Amino acid sequence: MSSIAAYDSKDFEKPGVDESAPLELWTSDASEYSRGKAESERRLAAICGSRLTIVRPGPIKGFRDDTPDLLTWLLRAQIGGKHIAPGDGSSPVELVDVDDVARFLMLAISRSMYGTFNLTGKPMTFREFLAKCNAATGSDAAFVWIPKEFLDQHHLDPDPVLHIHGGNFPFWRPPGTDPGLYQVSSDKAFAAGWHTRPFEETAADCLATYRSDFPTLSNWQDYLSPTKENEVLDAWMHRSG
Repeated sequence: MSSIAAYDSKDFEKPGVDESAPLELWTSDASEYSRGKAESERRLAAICGSRLTIVRPGPIKGFRDDTPDLLTWLLRAQIGGKHIAPGDGSSPVELVDVDDVARFLMLAISRSMYGTFNLTGKPMTFREFLAKCNAATGSDAAFVWIPKEFLDQHHLDPDPVLHIHGGNFPFWRPPGTDPGLYQVSSDKAFAAGWHTRPFEETAADCLATYRSDFPTLSNWQDYLSPTKENEVLDAWMHRSG
């Protein structure tokens, strides 16, 4: 079990990263997590040779997920009303269900499939992502698209700037910020017979985990307070010009 974090971060400057892309070096200035995943792959390959299966998932969501990025958007949708949607809706989002990762591992074991496989699901636009959040929660929430420049003026930084995964706008990466991170290719896994669950099932498992008073989510609060969000929405609606 590895991660797309093992790839050299420069690879994410373009979409379509596949399994042939270079990995982070142990001596790089990347995070210890990223360097550790890459180094683990190298050491296991030295031990096992070709009889090794490595999977590199993207963000893993669904049952027992305690990173409140998907949860944030699902709960905002469920609340209804108006919410900020960052950018213009064209930035990509890519995530994978934990059950789908497990399904591929079982497939690889049953068929003795060796090699390296990205498990990132299929990319969607942010506009599609928020529409799926509405559909999964039976909501008619209105997401108002506000450009980065206006959000910056109101001190609403994106999560990469905040260095957290459940901030103002989880999953959103402004233009020019590693545009390929959520457009990693899983074509090899799909060609091997992998298939993924509908988004609605992933969302349902995510919400069920939250409602079960999962320990690490029991005190969760939205990073973006309703007061601040409504203040910025009002400023956007009454902007001059």
